[in-house]
Amino acid sequence: MMCNHAYVMPLTDTTLRCLDCGEVLQKKPAVPGGSVVMPVGSLRLDEARWNRLRGQLPGCKGKCWTNIPYSVVKSNGWYLNELKVGAIYLVMPIYRAGKPVFYSARLAATASQDGGGYLKYRYPTGVDKVYWTSVDPFAFRGKTLIFTEGVADAAYAAYVTDYEAVGVALLGSWYNGSLTYAIAPSNRAVILLDGDARGIEAAMRLHKQLRDLMPTMVVVLDDDPTDLSPADLKQAVAM
Repeated sequence: MMCNHAYVMPLTDTTLRCLDCGEVLQKKPAVPGGSVVMPVGSLRLDEARWNRLRGQLPGCKGKCWTNIPYSVVKSNGWYLNELKVGAIYLVMPIYRAGKPVFYSARLAATASQDGGGYLKYRYPTGVDKVYWTSVDPFAFRGKTLIFTEGVADAAYAAYVTDYEAVGVALLGSWYNGSLTYAIAPSNRAVILLDGDARGIEAAMRLHKQLRDLMPTMVVVLDDDPTDLSPADLKQAVAM
């Protein structure tokens, strides 16, 4: 299985090391002011198809997003696209000011349930990473911000709080400070990363970055956030 280098740490100004496979990576130059090319939504994703897909995602452990209702999919504009021949991906757009600026694409279906060698996640290249947020960052004021690794986790966290809280997906485990301009002391942060050793290490690192900006707490879960019932996750992120 190829590695998509979701977990990285900086080594120098121009290199990163993948915490999964150990490969040393060159930072990819982003095109200044570059715009993302969104995949065309070529496959229908209605409620019936979502209900079939969400419990059978390739390479998924646990409940495979079965707690995420179709209303979350529809409201966030997620759609299906065959990004690679034989591999259907769930494309989750990331918006700023109502325009798509980035996306996270999760492998949704292949001929093989183990993923068939396809990357589990794909992202656009040649543009700066933009974090997924359930509202525009300019609407952060006074809100609890729930930081997660993936878009589905963040979208589900926002949903279970009846959108009183804001979901923030880092698309991995590293925070580059790009949302700090929108954060104020009136905000609160809940860090909800994986409960394994790597996730806890990343959560502690993020805590150090956020604690001087706003009240911050770390929540360690035994399961993925999407594996918890709405009531259990809402209780876990309560401050």
